[in-house]
Amino acid sequence: DGSFCYSIPLHTSQSRKIDFSPNHREWCGDAFEYSAPKDTQIVNVDLGDGHCRGIKTAPLACSAATRKELQDTLASSIFDGIWSSLMAVAAHDGSGDKAKTVRQLAGTFKKQDLPCFKQPASPPKKEKEEKREKSKEKERDPEKEKEKERKEKSKEKEKEKETEGKEEKEEKQEKKDKKEKKEKDKETGKETETDKSASKSPKEMLTRLLRAATEEAEKLRQNDISGNVKARHALDVCKRLTDTLGEDEVLAKSEEAQDAIIPVTQILTTIAELCHPSAAMVKSSVARICAGKGWALHGLCFELQDGRRLGRFLQNNGSDMDLPNDAGLVDRGGEWFKLGDGDYITKVSGHNNKNGYLCYDIKLHTINSHSLHISPDHYSWCGDAFEFTAPPHTQVVNVLFENGCCTGIETQPVQDSWSAEDREALQQTFASKKFDSLWENLMLVACRDEIGAKAKYVYHVACNMKKQHLSCFEKLASNMKETHRAPSFWDDSILESVKIEEGHRITTDNGRVLFSERALSKQELQLMQALVDKSFVRRYTRDRRGESVPTSLALVSGFHIQNLNCWSDFVTRNDEIKAKAAGKGSEWRLDRLLTRGVLQEDERYRLDAESNTEWLWHGTNTAAARMIVRGDFRMDKAGSNAGTLFGKGLYFAESCSKSDEYSKEDDKGLRCLLLCRVTLGNVKYCDERNPNPDELVRSCLDGSNHSILGDREKVHNTFREFIVYDDDQAYAEYVLFYNRVYK
Repeated sequence: DGSFCYSIPLHTSQSRKIDFSPNHREWCGDAFEYSAPKDTQIVNVDLGDGHCRGIKTAPLACSAATRKELQDTLASSIFDGIWSSLMAVAAHDGSGDKAKTVRQLAGTFKKQDLPCFKQPASPPKKEKEEKREKSKEKERDPEKEKEKERKEKSKEKEKEKETEGKEEKEEKQEKKDKKEKKEKDKETGKETETDKSASKSPKEMLTRLLRAATEEAEKLRQNDISGNVKARHALDVCKRLTDTLGEDEVLAKSEEAQDAIIPVTQILTTIAELCHPSAAMVKSSVARICAGKGWALHGLCFELQDGRRLGRFLQNNGSDMDLPNDAGLVDRGGEWFKLGDGDYITKVSGHNNKNGYLCYDIKLHTINSHSLHISPDHYSWCGDAFEFTAPPHTQVVNVLFENGCCTGIETQPVQDSWSAEDREALQQTFASKKFDSLWENLMLVACRDEIGAKAKYVYHVACNMKKQHLSCFEKLASNMKETHRAPSFWDDSILESVKIEEGHRITTDNGRVLFSERALSKQELQLMQALVDKSFVRRYTRDRRGESVPTSLALVSGFHIQNLNCWSDFVTRNDEIKAKAAGKGSEWRLDRLLTRGVLQEDERYRLDAESNTEWLWHGTNTAAARMIVRGDFRMDKAGSNAGTLFGKGLYFAESCSKSDEYSKEDDKGLRCLLLCRVTLGNVKYCDERNPNPDELVRSCLDGSNHSILGDREKVHNTFREFIVYDDDQAYAEYVLFYNRVYK
């Protein structure tokens, strides 16, 4: 049915296979196969009108025949004179490095039979004489040699002490300079500003330390931290600041104390990254990318780590938009994409546009072999291809366009990594008990945050750095549970701060969520199996795409999900719907549901009847399930599996066999189901054979309804489906892995 072709596997010279194959088998046509001639490689595939018409090839850099001819020439006896002379010269290499290299190279070309190869390398005459003199001296005066060794060891120890105490010496020198300046000022009747502030008020001292911490945080943000000493100095500034807060309860409650939370946590998180053994400390200058497309690419914005934005977004009239205006970018169709940790853009490619704007399409390639392709569907506007690659050790931070053409790229250097020694030394400092008081005082201040945003930030950082054992953590965790209204049966001790999956709309101060997954016990898994058995209905629908219906589903394992941020959003939306019910929410309850009557009536499984919340199934693949539980459902992916018969929303089912239709086997041969709490609210019933999706969506977003019940059981004798159009109305609480059973 048109397009390029149905599927295309690419075979490489190293027996790798890259297979691009869809699942819509009805469109599969005749097979094709093209191979590159000997000593050539495929550089393009000619596709069009649903057919592969051939391939374009280019010669390899050096053919097999050319390589063999060159090898034979180098190995021939014609060049033996060169090798003999080269090895004779290398034999007199005093350091031995060049001689070693030449011998290895000669061995590679099978020149071991030459006389010079067997001749041992002999040091020059002068060096021999020096060695003889030293040997005689050693024989004459062995004590002198021992003394020399003692001096060398002493120097090494002094060097170690100098490295370890460098920072202490700097501090002592700083104190000495201040003391001398103070004495000098006293003689002239003056007093330094620092002394004035120190003598006047502890609050002014706090302000000075806060300023110092902010400066250190700014240095870290700008990657101005080239060595271990600077990092340790930043840590010491944090400790002095938090110790000051810990010693003075009045100060700890002050506005300045709250202001200290952000720079201190920024320093701590950056240093934790530096300490991490897997951190190559290659940091992208680009934090995220916003792209907008219509019939062509009309917007591309790069947001850098420091908050600056580069790029262009064009209005329909060709005028440039204001890049800092988030609402304007979104209205223009802009969609944000995040780069992963340690990932950065190395190459851009695509096609120019025949009718202005920026270009037709663009593909951004990263160092970790990921790619982001922004491509419209209006093929007639597609122009010539372009490609720009960043030089080695640099990254792309902007793409330049002019009159529908890509004209170049802007690059910046990539930050180099720290040495293993630096990281190890910093790890020891960072993990030492003397910094526990820093954490205690920081969490103590965070507990007094009335709004809760900074407390949440500190809680994230403390979880991420495994500081749950400290006494103040329990109090902070309790505050957090109250703020997020987490269930009392949740286990706070296993919550960890994890990175939000790319593309999700959840935003937090540090781009992370508090998350944990707990393996289900044997009893819990048996209970879930009972729910699966009760809600299983053996019935075929076209969504199975020719696959036979299993007899049953057998659970293998499962996890209970704790995602504090998603739960908070779910509870907030639940309360909004409950408020609209005005005490009549029980009237919204459905008469029957396959998922009722199995889960025990205790706190873990209790549902909110006032908001008409129910347990419902959602089928997906393992990778998508991981993204959902760590980052919430994505409305931009809504209907990608189930279709959009009832509009672009989140689709759920009361029968697990319906959700099983959208599952896929993972590399372990298992399939995945999500059991979700879904707030249905006021349900709109729909039994139309061809419903109007726009009207259904409007009834929930602008009307009095909150969800749709699509009764395909009545229309086609298949299943009832439940659709919500707000991702905060669903919380994925259980991930269940299973096998299909056929009898």
